[in-house]
Amino acid sequence: MKKIIKYGYLLLGLIHYIIINYISYTISPYKESYNIGVKILFSLLSFMLLLVSYYIIIKFDIFENKKYKLKKETKVFIYIFVIIVSLVSLIN
Repeated sequence: MKKIIKYGYLLLGLIHYIIINYISYTISPYKESYNIGVKILFSLLSFMLLLVSYYIIIKFDIFENKKYKLKKETKVFIYIFVIIVSLVSLIN
């Protein structure tokens, strides 16, 4: 059940990323950027950060060993980061 919720959340994060990128390229205040290359760069940057956060969420065990465990606050921050990182695409 936990895996279903985790992967469902990650799927919703990916859908959120796609919607934010669609908005950033089509809706009037965001598409009026002077340099499309910078907009593409920010989209790629947010996608790379999204992939890193997905990898961390899926492979929490890699970052935890017997002496060090991730705190609950760190895990919650990484889950919130999935939603926030998509907003980088809106920067003009």
